[in-house]
Amino acid sequence: MMGELRGVPSLSTIERDYIHQHDWINTTVAMLSKWFESSCERANKHETEGVRYHMLNRVIKIPELLVGGTATAIAFWVVGNDDSSPSAKVWVAVLSGVSIVLKGLDSVFGFAELEQRHVVAAGQYHDLSRKIEVNLHLPQHLRPNARVLVEEVSMKYTQTLSTSPSLKI
Repeated sequence: MMGELRGVPSLSTIERDYIHQHDWINTTVAMLSKWFESSCERANKHETEGVRYHMLNRVIKIPELLVGGTATAIAFWVVGNDDSSPSAKVWVAVLSGVSIVLKGLDSVFGFAELEQRHVVAAGQYHDLSRKIEVNLHLPQHLRPNARVLVEEVSMKYTQTLSTSPSLKI
């Protein structure tokens, strides 16, 4: 998973530079800065994808509801009307079929679920970027142990990367 971050030093690079308690060396700051930039970029892309899947979900859901509602209304009219025309029965059948196809598309593509997954991933990346940003801007005496922070950020970044939907970056 870490291979996706081109140019970002690995933990072994940090360890070679001997991070000690509160020893914030340039490599630490560079690594955290790269993770910050990457987290911001990924958060924005996940937000964009969430909006895209939201729109695709609406493109299927709204017609599905309209067609299903119309089919139901015509079906009730046909059942309650003994002298209803055969064409009304055909309309019920056609609209019911279209409604089933739209429901199938909704199930197969799962746009609502993809939307939610992207929204969650965007939130996780935003949280991570805020954590990094706050720690980078703290005065030296208020900063946490560099090794602990790098390990926490690395673990959270890797976890978010592995659990979030894929992106084309």
